[in-house]
Amino acid sequence: MSGLASLDSAAIAVDPMHPGDVPAVAAIERASFPHPRDEHALLAELAHPAARARVARTPHAGVVGFMIFWDLAGELELHQVATDPAHRRAGIARALVDDLLAYARAHGATEIHLEVRRSNAAAITLYRDRFGFSLVGARPRYYADNDEDALLMRLSVDGAAR
Repeated sequence: MSGLASLDSAAIAVDPMHPGDVPAVAAIERASFPHPRDEHALLAELAHPAARARVARTPHAGVVGFMIFWDLAGELELHQVATDPAHRRAGIARALVDDLLAYARAHGATEIHLEVRRSNAAAITLYRDRFGFSLVGARPRYYADNDEDALLMRLSVDGAAR
């Protein structure tokens, strides 16, 4: 099996994303999304006042995942979580969302909102079963590349899994 499936989760560090991380993040985005942003768009995202961007890294592989969310007046909007395909199923997305919950608690956020493709069963399971997100609605044909629905999920930070 390729990747870090046997990696101890303690070896995954989650840190703020810096401009020097953008090439690695752009590569993960290209491998993960049908309409990836380029490095200039990612740098612009980093500069947005509400944006918070974090990377997951390991001692041997470097940047293996990233997360981008916005902090908006006590509520967080999770925009993206992605893991390098070579390192999936190793707890990287879980470590990133754990970091999001720690950020939420430390900054007094009351809720976290996200949208996820209806077909992304792994992400839905992670959000619902591991972290306690609830399905609160759908956006029909939200994703233009295939007219797929986005499921809307919400988590009350008070009720978040620890």
